[in-house]
This record gives sequence, structure tokens and C-alpha cells, in this order.
Amino acid sequence: MAAMSARAVAAVREWNARIAEEAGPNAVYAICSHGDVIKAIVADALGMHLDAFQRITRRPVFADRDPLHRIAALRRPPQRHRW
Repeated sequence: MAAMSARAVAAVREWNARIAEEAGPNAVYAICSHGDVIKAIVADALGMHLDAFQRITRRPVFADRDPLHRIAALRRPPQRHRW
């Protein structure tokens, strides 16, 4: 888990530098991956110890694309009630 977190955080930091160089420091981009990878990256960004990353919750989203394959919208799936 620690090795996965280190690789993921290093990759995000590399992308942050690339994007900032190309589009400026206020650029925004989306990261898509498996839930635990995303939670490990978020834990690092929040300064949390990796042992606490399971406290972070996330929900899936759908990405809609326009004809040029750019992300047009991110939306959450409808809530399903669990009775």
C-alpha cells in the first residue's frame, strides 16, 4: 500500500508541474483511478498518515464527453436507497 501511494503521489506531483508549466498555476484537471489510489492521493494532500486513508469517503461520478472527446461534464449517479 505504501509503495502504491508513493508512486501515485509522485505521478500526481509530476502532472501538477507539467500542467502548471503548460497552462499556468491555476489550471485544473481531473484524475481517474481506483478508489484506494484516489484516497491515498487525497490523504497525502490533506497531510494525513496513510494508515488513516480509509476514513476518506468518495462516491463514483460519470464523465460525459463531447464529440471531440473532451470531458464536458462530471455528474454523480442517482442515489439508490438501501432498505
